[in-house]
Amino acid sequence: MQTPFDAMAKALIDAALDGVCEVSLQEPVAMDALYADAVIDPRAPSEEIARRGLLGRMASASCVIEAFATVPTVWDADRCAARASLLRATQRRERLLWVIAPGRARSVIEAFVLARSRAWPRGVYVGAADRTLRLVVVSELPRVRSTLLLPLMGRGAVLRAALAESMALDAAAWERPFVLRVLLRMRSELRRMTGDDAVSKEIEMRYAELAKSVDKMLNELRVESELRGEARGEARGEARGEARGRSAELRAAIVDLCEVLGIALSDAQRGQLAEMPLPELDALRLRIKHERRWSE
Repeated sequence: MQTPFDAMAKALIDAALDGVCEVSLQEPVAMDALYADAVIDPRAPSEEIARRGLLGRMASASCVIEAFATVPTVWDADRCAARASLLRATQRRERLLWVIAPGRARSVIEAFVLARSRAWPRGVYVGAADRTLRLVVVSELPRVRSTLLLPLMGRGAVLRAALAESMALDAAAWERPFVLRVLLRMRSELRRMTGDDAVSKEIEMRYAELAKSVDKMLNELRVESELRGEARGEARGEARGEARGRSAELRAAIVDLCEVLGIALSDAQRGQLAEMPLPELDALRLRIKHERRWSE
């Protein structure tokens, strides 16, 4: 069963690596409907993929990424390893296996003999062999820009902080547009969560928490957007007022110029003058000044 958490994690992975990797979601692994969350094949140069932060660095080599809503057990990790092994066997190519967990999965670290690596940030655990799964503990990652996407797959204070950091990004930041799109898309999914017996109470509470955090973030963004809109409206109003003042000045200048040059204005011409927008008034003033007559 695909849950809202699965959909959100896959959407974040897909959007973040769009354009630099081939990403296949819900990749079938065997005839008995085993699925890997995300199967990644890089297609851009590794340095370009690495600009996508820690997630991009993870995806710089062909891999499988499995994300968990709750801390995975060693049996969960075994199933992930089995899916990755089947993919290697059927596709005849090497693939790393990354497991993303919201908190420290002690049983997984011990069973797969994983350890911190100086080559990776705090919170990343690797084994002695490439074929051993690699574990990312979201709650232990350093809170820096390069790791931002992974805490969005976290929970509690980690998730709330990641949402706040997403909001604080500059409008031109590459992450901000797609993060907002993913959150908007997921909000309706989160609202459909029920107390289905197939879903543990812990996961249900996690969805409720995420929905609340997302609503808060989107509401703050809406208020921020409305304030910007009001500011733009005030600026437009000021600009319109300035334009009206400039138009009135030009009409008066044209009438004065015609009087000086002895040009008699008909009622029709005065009517045209009253309706002319600012650019046409300025052009008319210049023509009268140079041609010394009213010219159409």
